[in-house]
Amino acid sequence: MRFFFDYRTRDQALYDYGGDYFQNPQAAIEFAAAMAEDLKNRLTENWIGWSVEVRNAEGMKLSSISIDSAGLAAA
Repeated sequence: MRFFFDYRTRDQALYDYGGDYFQNPQAAIEFAAAMAEDLKNRLTENWIGWSVEVRNAEGMKLSSISIDSAGLAAA
């Protein structure tokens, strides 16, 4: 299954147009959590307020993970 990982704030977005393939949604969400945790560990002011959003191929948001706290929030 193909999933997309967008970086978002309230006012900005960096869209993932390529996506990646994962066996299931949970694997994609775990990948996004690892991405957010990695960015949190290298956090600069540029990433404060950003999150990683996981979307399926139909565009449905499955999860949003805050980079500055690396906490998981269900869609």
